[in-house]
Amino acid sequence: MPGQKPDVTSLETRKQLLVMESDLNRAYLCEEISRLADDLRAVHDQLHSVTSMASSLFSTFVPQNNGAKEDEAAPEKPSWLSTILRGVKVGTSLWLAFRSKS
Repeated sequence: MPGQKPDVTSLETRKQLLVMESDLNRAYLCEEISRLADDLRAVHDQLHSVTSMASSLFSTFVPQNNGAKEDEAAPEKPSWLSTILRGVKVGTSLWLAFRSKS
């Protein structure tokens, strides 16, 4: 009504709108942080899988010294068949690991 002071001024209304907008932005930020944390966990799990597979490959194809001294007789070189079988074993485990991630 004319001549009466309104209960809420435009300045108070603007302040309330800004507070609501701030609350919405805070909620969106929390949601984004949660998504980022989920993505980082997924990347961590993938990196863990890759490093364990790389370690497996490394130990399969790189000969181990196992503390043997240089003057000791070197162990026999593994046959080409055992090397192929180890490669097939590693390839199969890689195939299964990548296939299960899909």
